[in-house]
Amino acid sequence: MRFDVKASMVVIEFFDAEGQVQRKIPSERVLEAYARGQEPAFPATALVVDAEG
Repeated sequence: MRFDVKASMVVIEFFDAEGQVQRKIPSERVLEAYARGQEPAFPATALVVDAEG
């Protein structure tokens, strides 16, 4: 996890075996929208996390 200063939010990053970012929550598009002061358009689906898995 890291804090994005421009967007003023925490970002969760998932890395591969080589240390490259493979997935980012929220996405780069959303971070850029927040950094510009705009409300991003979110998809109709929600992120579901399986806490038991």
